[in-house]
Amino acid sequence: MKVCQLISAFHRFDVRIFYKQSMALKIAGYDVHIVTNDGLPDDKKNGIHIWHSGFKPNGGRIKRIFQGKKYMYKKALEVDADIYQIHDPELISVGLKLKKKRKKIIYDAHENFPKQILHKEWIPIFFRTILSRWANQYLKRTLKKYHAVLGVSPNMEEQFLEEYKLKVVAIITNYPLVELPIPRIDFEAYSTRAKNFCYVGAINRDWKNEYIIQATGELDFTLLFAGDCAQDYLENLRAYKQWKNVDFYGRVPFDKVEEIFNQSIGGFVIIDYVPNCNYKIGTMGINKLFENMKAGLPVICTDFILWREIIDQYKCGIYVNPNDYEQIKNAIKYIIDHPREAYQMGQNGITAVETEFNWNRQKEMYLEVYEKISKL
Repeated sequence: MKVCQLISAFHRFDVRIFYKQSMALKIAGYDVHIVTNDGLPDDKKNGIHIWHSGFKPNGGRIKRIFQGKKYMYKKALEVDADIYQIHDPELISVGLKLKKKRKKIIYDAHENFPKQILHKEWIPIFFRTILSRWANQYLKRTLKKYHAVLGVSPNMEEQFLEEYKLKVVAIITNYPLVELPIPRIDFEAYSTRAKNFCYVGAINRDWKNEYIIQATGELDFTLLFAGDCAQDYLENLRAYKQWKNVDFYGRVPFDKVEEIFNQSIGGFVIIDYVPNCNYKIGTMGINKLFENMKAGLPVICTDFILWREIIDQYKCGIYVNPNDYEQIKNAIKYIIDHPREAYQMGQNGITAVETEFNWNRQKEMYLEVYEKISKL
């Protein structure tokens, strides 16, 4: 059976889309294709065909949203798959058109789209509430026509089942890929590391980067800092006098991420109470938390309700109010001053990933959805 992933805003080698979902399907025996709007050449990797739609992504976000769909639909028809998985809200209408061609369609909600709109800085603030309400009604109306809908966090399941009244819903959480057992180091190796803490991921105002950079001056540690960052925000961060304590790498490949983790004694996953994270409830869709745990690092993370439950159960880090600089600073100081306890937090995090928070079980549930849909 031929499967096609349709992606517009995501990278063609996005971890969830390519390395987790597409590879799971390929190994299970599906003929897997990806159609993208990224402007890069056609490719084939690990037996997965990657096709560019023909859209030229040189007109910005608005052009992609309104003009990219026709290119995506045309290329999707050329691929002629049996099942199409849609990854972007802007492509939901493409999925509906494919359904009219007797194709089976799945929507993968990587984020809470209506709440995400409330925090989009590129949208004028006075339009956000109106657009968010419209988006909620749009999803409610259109997703009923999909054969299945996927989400990344338990709170999404409640929304899909109770508010949207959808029938086939699966929560496929974004837990990390692991090869069990996960390699471990002993305390001596951990305790000889330099006083480095790391942050790897998208760099923007939501992630409290300013607080962490300021703390490097008071507590004498180095921040290993990696990820995509808008130039204007990066210049704001560089203006801090404590920037001299930052090693900035920009966007890095997977092997470099592992190298950064292996040089650190702790990792940051501190994000504000943004709408997309369901405010103080939180989300299980942020992979950074589990990647740091997998690396054996004690995590300093936001005190979301969902994350507090993990930290309390496994004793694998310290949660803080993301808007309280003193709490963040004290958490860093504790890890620096208590290396034995910090090391044990890291080991507990590895155990948590090995036993619960890994892709293996999610993969089984993901393939079950495809097996069910293929029989319709």
